[in-house]
Amino acid sequence: MNILSWNCQGLGQGLTRRVLNDLIFKNGLCLVFLMETKKSRRVLERLRRKLSFSHATYVESQGYSGGLALWWTDEVHISIFSSDKNSIEGCCADADFTTSWHFTFVYGESNVQYKRNMWNRVMNLRHAPQIPWLLIGDLNLVGDSFDKKGKRPPLAMDRRLLDELTYTSGKWHTRDLSTRGLEEALVKDLIGP
Repeated sequence: MNILSWNCQGLGQGLTRRVLNDLIFKNGLCLVFLMETKKSRRVLERLRRKLSFSHATYVESQGYSGGLALWWTDEVHISIFSSDKNSIEGCCADADFTTSWHFTFVYGESNVQYKRNMWNRVMNLRHAPQIPWLLIGDLNLVGDSFDKKGKRPPLAMDRRLLDELTYTSGKWHTRDLSTRGLEEALVKDLIGP
């Protein structure tokens, strides 16, 4: 099962839409999570149909910022439990219901005032399922200064939150994409047992 999680920073540009189209068809994606769509549900629905996804759920953008979209094909069955401006949570099963897992697609809070509250909510989710849990998205957490480029130093709270997440959740697989030209944020996907 191939999944894309992408902070697309707006779907208004033709180039962004072409890249998305190429990613979907070259990789046979059955689940796509988009952050910072900055578009209305109507625009996103038109694009979803064009890209041959059967199902969707959305969190509307707020003005010209935010917006989440989760699209999926008939290859998977999705049940959405909750959503808000930072996350979509639910359960996924393959087409014949032999494999299922809990997911939290997250667009991490960048505002320091609200970051701890958002992560407390996410941390509480990790204990809920009795099935594997996938946490994926732009966590908006930077663990070490060598993990990022840019002027703003990483927050000590980011390191503590990452440590807490990995320590309390057991065995994790971490894939670091920071060497692929990502300038500001460290992108990691964490897959729990």
